[in-house]
Amino acid sequence: MRVTRKRTVILAVLLLATVAFGWIVPGALVDVIGGAFSGSPRELHDRLSPGARALIDQAYVGIDPAEVLDYHTHVVGVGAGGTGAWVNPEMASWTSPIKRAKFSIYLSASGVLDVANADQEFVTRLTELIRNNPRHGTHAIMAFDQRYTDDGQPDRAHSEFYVPNDYIFGLAETHADIFVPVMSIHPLRPDAIEALRRWAGRGGRYMKWLPNAMGISPDDPRLDAFYDVMVE
Repeated sequence: MRVTRKRTVILAVLLLATVAFGWIVPGALVDVIGGAFSGSPRELHDRLSPGARALIDQAYVGIDPAEVLDYHTHVVGVGAGGTGAWVNPEMASWTSPIKRAKFSIYLSASGVLDVANADQEFVTRLTELIRNNPRHGTHAIMAFDQRYTDDGQPDRAHSEFYVPNDYIFGLAETHADIFVPVMSIHPLRPDAIEALRRWAGRGGRYMKWLPNAMGISPDDPRLDAFYDVMVE
């Protein structure tokens, strides 16, 4: 009984702390918690310690930067500027303090200062961070399809965010020196195979799935036809 009561008290304290964080923690503290770099991407190299620079130099010994591919680079947005990107409204709702706190940290870590211009600010910072690394190589930027129900209907209530293929492929064309597009197509979409052929035709060679978040069972026999086209 005492153990149960103690756990209840701990959970209550954690919940209250989370609510307080979501409501009253100032932006400066969110920046500290989120680990946002306060300077410009151009300052990163100069502000590294000698030890950090030496470690990075050592890591690149024998590696041709032109052959480097970072194959897991996220691009996110809230739809500002007509990008079509989307974030579940719960992420910014006072009724979901934990998700709101996470969203605040994500914005801070991404260097976003104005949510109304979040999509452009995210991309601007990302491109500057990459280009200010003299050995940056290329980055595979990922679309992220929304979740779908078993009968092929969009399930936004259980989707955390959505990044359209159109947006990612457009960015990859605009910044072809640093970006490679990664398509994301939920295999239960009614147009899944058609979409797969379309984006492969535009040069897509990588697919982004996150099965637990997108509600995909990779061993579902209904996906076999989709896999066959992927092999093509």
